[in-house]
Amino acid sequence: MTFIIAAVLLTTAKYMAAHEVRGVVTDEGGRPLPYATVHLHDLQRSMTTDLAGRYAFADIPQGSHRMSVSFIGRKTVAQTVAVRGDVEMPTIALEEEAVQLSEMLVLPKGMTMEEYILRQVNKNIVPLKKRLPRYEARVTCRMEKDMDLKGMPRRRTVKAAAWVLGYSKILDALLENKYLKLVMTENLFFDNGKMRGTQPRMVEMVPKLSDKQVTAFLKHDELLKANVYDGFYDKVKEKTKEMLKAKRKHDRMDIKYAGSYVLDGRTVYIVKYDNAEIHVVDGCWQILRVRYAEGRNMMYYEFREIKRNVFLPVSGYAEMHLDKEKLPKGSVVMSVAYDYK
Repeated sequence: MTFIIAAVLLTTAKYMAAHEVRGVVTDEGGRPLPYATVHLHDLQRSMTTDLAGRYAFADIPQGSHRMSVSFIGRKTVAQTVAVRGDVEMPTIALEEEAVQLSEMLVLPKGMTMEEYILRQVNKNIVPLKKRLPRYEARVTCRMEKDMDLKGMPRRRTVKAAAWVLGYSKILDALLENKYLKLVMTENLFFDNGKMRGTQPRMVEMVPKLSDKQVTAFLKHDELLKANVYDGFYDKVKEKTKEMLKAKRKHDRMDIKYAGSYVLDGRTVYIVKYDNAEIHVVDGCWQILRVRYAEGRNMMYYEFREIKRNVFLPVSGYAEMHLDKEKLPKGSVVMSVAYDYK
C-alpha cells in the first residue's frame, strides 16, 4: 500500500511539474515565420517552428525560463517565461536586423575585412574533440514532403540505383505518398571525436508507413549522427584557401564583407560568398549562423554557445523545390534540432 501511494504521489508530482509552452512566430507583417529557432537556455532545449510558425515544448518544469527566438537576418527576441501551468505565449514578431557597415577594427595594410575575418576563423579552428571532448544530446529530425514523384523521369533508373544503395523501401514510401511527414529522434553521445547513437525511433508519421519502410528510414540515420561542427569548419578551411589563392593570382574573389550586428553583447560579422553567408562571433571566431540560398532552395544552420566560446549547432533546415520543366512540382523540407544535456 505504501508503494502504491508513493507511486501515485510521484506520478502526480511529475504531472503537476511538467507543462507545455507553445506559441507562434511571425515576421513584422504578421506572416508566419517557419524554421525560426526557439531556445530555452537554462534547459538547453531548442526547436524550429513549423510551416505555420508554431512551436510547442512539452515537459517543461515549473519556474522561470529564459527563452530566445532567432532567425537569420532578423533581430533576436529574448524574454523570460514564467511556467506555472501550460503557457500560450503571445505572438512573437521578428523584425529585420539592422546591419552596421562601419567598423573600428584596424586592419593590417592591404588586408580586406572579409579576408581578416576568414583568416581569424581559420587560425582558431580546433577539432571539436579538443574543444569539448564529450557531450550528450538528443537530436530530432523532421521531414515534410509535398511532391508527387510518380511522374518522375527515368523512374526505372532511379529505382534500380535505390535498390543497389539499399534505399528501395525509402523510395517506395516517397513514391506512394504525395504528402509525407516523418519525425525521428535519437540520443547522441560524442566521445573524443567519435559519435555514437542509440537506436533511433519514429515519433510521428503521416500517413502510416509499413514496418519495413519505417525500419529503412531509421536504418539510414547518418544525418542524425553527423558531426556538423567539424564539417562546417572544414568548409571554411577550403574557402580560405580559395580566397588566398585567388588573391595571389590577382583574381576576382566572390567573397564580400556584409556588415555586423550586436547579439548578447557580442559583435557578429557577416561574410557572403557565392550564394552563402556565414555569421562569425568576434573574439572566439566561432560560427553562429550559416545560410545558403539559391532561388527558393535554402539551407540554414544556427549555432549556440554550449560552453564558453564553444558554439554547437542547435537547429538547421533545408528546403528544396523542384519547379523545372519535366520535374515533379512541390517541395521537400527537412529540419533538425539538438537538445544538449
